[in-house]
Amino acid sequence: MVTQMVVRPADDVAYASSQTGQIWRLADPATPTLALDVSASVPPYEQGSERGLLGLGFGPSDGRMYVFFSDLQNNAHVVSYAMNADGTADVNSAWSVIDVPSAGFGHKGGAMSFDGPTLYLALGDGGASKGRSAQDYTSLLGSIIRIVPHTDGPGYEVPNDNPFVGDPTKRPELWAKGLREPWGFWRDPVTGTLWISDVGDHTMEEIDRMTADQQGLNFGWYFLEGTEVHADGAPDGLTPPLFAYRHDEIGPAAIGGRVYRGTAIPQLQEAYVFGDMAGITFAVGAGDQITKLTLRGTGVVTGLAIGPDGELYVLTHSKGIMKVVPG
Repeated sequence: MVTQMVVRPADDVAYASSQTGQIWRLADPATPTLALDVSASVPPYEQGSERGLLGLGFGPSDGRMYVFFSDLQNNAHVVSYAMNADGTADVNSAWSVIDVPSAGFGHKGGAMSFDGPTLYLALGDGGASKGRSAQDYTSLLGSIIRIVPHTDGPGYEVPNDNPFVGDPTKRPELWAKGLREPWGFWRDPVTGTLWISDVGDHTMEEIDRMTADQQGLNFGWYFLEGTEVHADGAPDGLTPPLFAYRHDEIGPAAIGGRVYRGTAIPQLQEAYVFGDMAGITFAVGAGDQITKLTLRGTGVVTGLAIGPDGELYVLTHSKGIMKVVPG
C-alpha cells in the first residue's frame, strides 16, 4: 500500500513510501529504485492495519530524508537519513529525531510537512486511550506538533513561538490538539495553511483547516466526532470542522489532499482536493464551496500528492500511483 509520495527538492524526483517499510525513488516510474528499506523495523502488513511506514519528507535545510514509522512494539519514531549521490538514503547516517510512545495498534498519523527548518508532524491518538489522549495536553498523541530537528545530530528544539511554551501543564511541542487519526495532513507551502483530514470513529469524517495565523486550536475529538457529540463534558472553544460527512453518506475514512496549482485541470486551480478511502474525491474551491469529483478505476484511495510536474496524483491501496487527468 502506498502511504506517501513526496518530491525531493534536491533532484526534483518523486519518492514513494509503502506501508511495509520501503521507499522508492521514481526517477523512472516504470522502473523504481529502492532508496531505503526499514521493513525489519516495522510490523508485518495486515489488512486494515494503521501501522508501519506512514510518513516521508525531505528537510529543506539539511537535505535529509525524514521517515515516520511505528515499530514492532507499536511506538512511533521519526528518523532522518543523509542522502547519497545516487538518491538513496545512507543507512549508516540515521539520526533519531523524536520517539513517541504510542500504546495501541492504530491511529498513528505520520504525515509531515516542512516550513524551512521547522517540521510539522501529525500524530494520531494511538487507539489505546479510546481518544482521551487527544484531550491530554501532557501527551503528544492526537495532535499536530511543531519542532525544529537538529541539523548536526539527533534530537530537536521547540520553537519559542509555539503556543504552549512556558505552560508547565502542556507539552511545548503542541501546535493543535483534538485529533483522532490525521491521515494525510499537509501544510500548503504557498499560503502556510494546514489541512487536516481526521479519520472518524463509527459515524463521521472531517476535514479541518488552520490558517497561517492560527495556533493552539482544539478540534474536539474525543468529545466531538465531526459535528456530532461523541462524549459529554466538552470544554468551550473547540474548533468545528470545515467539512464533515457521515459514513453512510460517502465513505469510511477521510483521505487528506493537496491544493492544486497545475495546468492540466484548470477548473481545479487553487482548490484543495481531498478524498475518501472509498474512492470518492472532493474539491474545496472559492468560498469553501465543496464539489464532488469523479475519478475512475482507483479502487481504495490512500492519499493524494503533487508530482514533479505540478500535477495531481492519487495513491492507492493496490493499484499504485495514478495521475489525475481530465476525462
